[in-house]
This record gives sequence, structure tokens and C-alpha cells, in this order.
Amino acid sequence: MNLRFVCSREFKGADEICNRVQMYLPGLITQAEIIRSEAFKGFFDTLEIVPTIERLLRPDWKRDIIFVVIQGALYFADIELTEAVGCTVEGLPIKADGTAKAFTEMPKLGALLLPNNMSVAPRGDVGYLARVGLKELLHYFRIPEKHDDGCFFHCKTFGEATVEDCWKDYCSKCREFMGLLKEPLDFRRLFVRMEEIYGLRRVPWWQRGIRRLRRLTQI
Repeated sequence: MNLRFVCSREFKGADEICNRVQMYLPGLITQAEIIRSEAFKGFFDTLEIVPTIERLLRPDWKRDIIFVVIQGALYFADIELTEAVGCTVEGLPIKADGTAKAFTEMPKLGALLLPNNMSVAPRGDVGYLARVGLKELLHYFRIPEKHDDGCFFHCKTFGEATVEDCWKDYCSKCREFMGLLKEPLDFRRLFVRMEEIYGLRRVPWWQRGIRRLRRLTQI
């Protein structure tokens, strides 16, 4: 798939952020494109984001992953999202219990980066910005939060994270799951594998043996 990174002309580090994302997702991202635009400077409602992206980029949502740097503020129903450092491009479908539903069709994949909400120290760090973008992508696959205290992916309850948490990396489970992401994305299969990797689903012993044998034959 194509990573299309949208940022203002003065934004620094776009090339390196794209490189870092490709390093985490070598089987999914085949090429990266940087689009310099002032379209995302100012104040925006969450409902404006997708129409603005589609007007500016005319993306192929089956082939494109869109990262957008918002140089300003983002609002939801007149409430400024001052705590969020990143968001998914498209809102996730939510069940009655408040948890995300599984996608059955290809969603509009992408991440919004909100530097103005970030602490000063990590705000200009390309590794941190790349990890934030990846975190939003992982939300599309319902990765469970607080699955590992040492993992960058929501290791703490919302609002309790510290600057020190910004420097954490992704855990072995997240890296294993990211290694499974390949085009074309099969969301039904990936949801099953996510539940297995994060211990939400028990894998039959015979299936574990087959996968172990496959890994050995690939060495």
C-alpha cells in the first residue's frame, strides 16, 4: 500500500517519519509520498477531515494509507480534543458496550497527528511521531490497550501517560502483529490472529504445531 504523508511546508522530519513507518510495516508499505500543503493549518471539526483529504488527494482508500499533520486544533461536537496526540482518520464503529467493532470491509486507513497537543520534548522527535501514527493504525485492528506495561501502545489509562512513556517502543506482540500486515488486508483473518497473539483466543495445539513448522521451513 501507499503511505501518503500530508504536512505543511515548514514541517520537519517527514521523510524520516515515513522511513520509520516503513521499517515497522515492511510487508504493507511499498512506497511513501510526502504532500506539502497548508490545508490542515487552523481549526477543524473531525467531520471535516475525510472530505478535505478526499478533495485534496483523491485517495484510493483500498491502496492508500493517509497520515495528516494537523497544525492547529481538532474539535469533536464543539469540544476541543486537547488531550489527544493522534486520532484515526475515520471514526471507529463502536458497540453498545463502548468497545470497537470489527471491520468487515476495508475502512479509510490513516492517522491524524496533533503536534500542538504533544509535550515539548517529544514533539519534534521523528521516532515518537512515527509511533503515534502507527498506534492509530493499530486501533483499526482493535489491539487491546494496557496489554504490556513496557509497550508504547496505550500502556496506561488515558490521561495517565507521562513524558517517559513517549520513549517506549512497541512490544514483541505488536511487532509480531505488524509483521502480519500485508496487502491485501484481510480484516476477518487479522482479527482472529490479533486475538490469538494477545491471548484473547485459545489456539488449538495442532494449529500451533503447524505454524511452528511453517516458521522453521522459512528459516
